[in-house]
Amino acid sequence: MKKIVILCLVSLTLSVSFSNNIIAQSDSLIINFITDIPKSLPVSEIIKLEFTLSTDVEIINSQNQSDLFSIYPNPFESSLYIKFNIEEPSDVKIRIYDIIGLEVYHHQLKECENGEKIIQWDGKNQFGYIVQPGNYLIVIQAGSQVKYKLIQKI
Repeated sequence: MKKIVILCLVSLTLSVSFSNNIIAQSDSLIINFITDIPKSLPVSEIIKLEFTLSTDVEIINSQNQSDLFSIYPNPFESSLYIKFNIEEPSDVKIRIYDIIGLEVYHHQLKECENGEKIIQWDGKNQFGYIVQPGNYLIVIQAGSQVKYKLIQKI
């Protein structure tokens, strides 16, 4: 098993190009991005995501109401549903990242009322193209809570 740490930009999209700047060191992965213009980012703009990869794939179909959200079906073929329960009115941000950390989808609900909500994702990226089969990371932020789950498109 390897522990993976991803730093995601919350509200800023950068054009980046990759070269041989991926460095693995013990149980951490460091990725150096190359950009044309140096950028200064406040720490509040970065979310740290940690998860563990293993050679075994375990698909969890969580329908637990005490959790912030559940996803079904998982794995999915063409579309999936993101079901979440808001305890108090807040802004909700849903982001989906591919395996290299690029954002492929985002959805934002301003001042979302409390209660259960269901969002359908049609499996398309922000440009309207169907995403390729593979693993994706869904990150949902509601108020000060941030949760993430790994999903698989087949």
